[in-house]
Amino acid sequence: MPKFSKSVSEEIDKRIIEELKLNSRVTFENLAKKIGVSTSTVYNRIRALRKKGVIRGYTIVLDRAKSGSGTGALLLITIDGQANVETVSSELCKLNEVESVYEIGGEADIVVLVFAQSIEKLRELVNDKINSIKGVSNVTPLVILKTYKEYGMTF
Repeated sequence: MPKFSKSVSEEIDKRIIEELKLNSRVTFENLAKKIGVSTSTVYNRIRALRKKGVIRGYTIVLDRAKSGSGTGALLLITIDGQANVETVSSELCKLNEVESVYEIGGEADIVVLVFAQSIEKLRELVNDKINSIKGVSNVTPLVILKTYKEYGMTF
């Protein structure tokens, strides 16, 4: 395997990551050709990125309308002063409808990306499941009307 300087390795890693963000199914061979390095370099760099936890996994990007995933929403969640953000976030992560959970700064404490089969199911999710989590004091749903860019892909 050729030895690269740290800055060259970092540049190769950046290019690999950018290409994988566009198409995580690209073969090592095609990726190597695209960025101008050997297949073994691509394999070894990806293996190193996975080992360091930079690459956590691979996924697909769904067309939510065509896949029947239903209604998407961002939920701004405020927790009460006695609650712990990590504990509330852990409970949110257990819900099947929850796609992503982020601790944030600002008026809310947590933002959650959810998908429900319908507006009615979204209402049930908020009222019956999320509001019942100990420590949740307020939920402000922001319904997603249209997605223009997601996971680095423009639609």
